[in-house]
Formats: sequence, structure tokens, C-alpha cells
Amino acid sequence: MDTPADSTSIRGRPAPGSGRRAWQAFRRLRPEEALFVAAWIPSTIVTIYANWSLQQSGGFSGKIASGILRLVVATLLALSIPLIERSRPRLTGRPGLLRGLDVFRTILPFLLCIAVYTNLHDTVRFVNPHDIHVSRLVRNVPVLNSLEMSPG
Repeated sequence: MDTPADSTSIRGRPAPGSGRRAWQAFRRLRPEEALFVAAWIPSTIVTIYANWSLQQSGGFSGKIASGILRLVVATLLALSIPLIERSRPRLTGRPGLLRGLDVFRTILPFLLCIAVYTNLHDTVRFVNPHDIHVSRLVRNVPVLNSLEMSPG
């Protein structure tokens, strides 16, 4: 039997007001927008934790520090998507501006995914410090010694 303290109904669906609106909003997203949201959450958690951990140990990583800024900018840009959608009806008399807004709206989710991927790439060494770099692999595997690898 449901009580006001329950967060789910008998059928296992969210009770009204306990995240239902968030779930419905998530389901209305384009696939690339949903990918951004799904990757943004762990990327934000790992980046903030890495930044905090490095500060506690007295270390500094420019990649982690720039990751915080990148996530803030990506969040602000993502928050512009609903504003763009709401402003579309008012711009019907300005076709040039509407086309530019459409291009921006189409490209934005891809750029947001790139920002999150870059953050995850920058924090991978924090999460797994034993990650093998290609140059070390080439030196230790005889078959790969014949390959020419550029430094870096």
C-alpha cells in the first residue's frame, strides 16, 4: 500500500513529483543530448573529485583545472537549449537568424559530447594511473619495436 513517504507506486513507477518530470524531460532529448547528460554526470563527479584530491595532496594538474572550466561552459551551453527552443516561435519573421540558430542548435549537442569526452580523457590518468602509454608499449614488446612511433 502506498504511503505519502513512498517514492514509488505499487507498479514500480515513480510517484507523481518524485523525478517523473525529470525522466520525461530526459526521454524527450535527442540521442546526442541524452548521451551528453549520461556522460556529463560521471565526468563531473570524477573531475571534481580529482581536483579536490589533487588540492588535498598539494598537487596541481592543468588538465583537471581546465576540466572544471570546460564543464561549467558546457553546462551553461546545455542550459541554452531550452531557451533556444522557446525563442524559435518569436523568430519566424527573421529567417536568417532562425537558420543560424538552427545550425547552432544542431551542432551544440555534438560539441557538448566532445567537451565531456575530453574531460574523461584528461581524468583517465587520475582514475587509472597504471594506464599504459603507447611509447612504453612499443619499447617493451619486440614485435612493435619495428614500428616507427613519433615522440609524444
